Amino acid sequence: MKKYYVDLHIQSRYTASATKDITVKNLARQARIKGLNIIGTGDCLHPKWREELERELQYSDGIYEKEGIYFIPSVEIKDKNRVHHLIFLETLKDFDRLYNKWKEHGKLDKIGVPTIHLDGEQITKEVFDLNGIIGPAHIFVPWESMYKSFDSINDCYGEFSSKITFIELGLSADTYMADTIRELKEKVFLSNSDNHSLNTLGRECNEFFLEKPTFEEIRKALENKGGRKVTLNVGLDPRVGKYYLSACIKCHSRYRYEDATRLKWKCEKCGGIIRKGVKDRVSELSSYKKPKHPEFRPPYIHMLPLSEIIKMCYPHANNKEVKERKNGLIERFGSELSILLHVNISELCKADEKIGEVLEKIRNGKLNFVPGGGGKFGEPTFDEVDEDLLFYKPKFTQRRLFE
Repeated sequence: MKKYYVDLHIQSRYTASATKDITVKNLARQARIKGLNIIGTGDCLHPKWREELERELQYSDGIYEKEGIYFIPSVEIKDKNRVHHLIFLETLKDFDRLYNKWKEHGKLDKIGVPTIHLDGEQITKEVFDLNGIIGPAHIFVPWESMYKSFDSINDCYGEFSSKITFIELGLSADTYMADTIRELKEKVFLSNSDNHSLNTLGRECNEFFLEKPTFEEIRKALENKGGRKVTLNVGLDPRVGKYYLSACIKCHSRYRYEDATRLKWKCEKCGGIIRKGVKDRVSELSSYKKPKHPEFRPPYIHMLPLSEIIKMCYPHANNKEVKERKNGLIERFGSELSILLHVNISELCKADEKIGEVLEKIRNGKLNFVPGGGGKFGEPTFDEVDEDLLFYKPKFTQRRLFE
């Protein structure tokens, strides 16, 4: 058995708002820099991207490969209920078959993440017919996700709900939040990047324990069978996520749940919509006040991308200077994940004392955050954060203080 770093939620340049430099070759190069071993292809229902994948990847022994990086054919789709799903099939030919099944149900040639006008149960049946794997993507996102549209896995996947073996946490959630929900206790948790640029590849990832890198081995890990398993989740602190707290989508004023409810989710400050945050949605769904982790649940490490750490240490550095410092450290220590997770702090301090000291704080959970919400990312900070000052205080709240 061997450990592999894995990021299974990838976007191509055909995804809306994705950068145009996302090519197969560039993904392989960036994965090596990051320290990833296995990544999803993303967007496998898009004909032009599938053509590039066929041209650039080599298939052997149950998996695709390019320049030492392994690729799993994958796609993110949205169903008719606005739930996003991650789908994995063994071969690109299997995605040809899925394309032919679904071309009448969505505009598959237009965008990398298409809307398929079927429900989750219908979609799952057709994926299973091709011996594929499916699970919900970023399950708590307040725009489009399983827990935005439904209150349970069963409501979304129907008769196949017990066969959904994994869920993706998303950038605004972690294991500690999800393990307060009883129905998730048997599910494998994934933390993936959902990248829309090369730089964000691997910002969240997983450590898999596999006999070898193949589709079937990954299936076993997602089912937690035969000793194959996810042994580590690496992700952003949920407070960095842009949907962590309930907040206005226009002015980004943050609201406590009870205040937003009384205001009927309309911002008192500017009149915009208050978007319910992941923290509040998890509280609605929670079965327990504190997480109850099953025995198989791996550790979850909160981490920031190396470039963000460098920006914290050198706030006046331009993008070129940040890139030069990052490349210098990677050249010295091997990969970004090696630096973030494994390099001894004393050794890192010899190369750059500021970065070493900040990384030590992150590893020890001693960095503070101004939480994100309403579509605005949170920000790490060295300063103390007064939680009471984070939230907008509606007029009726202020009146109660003096009554």
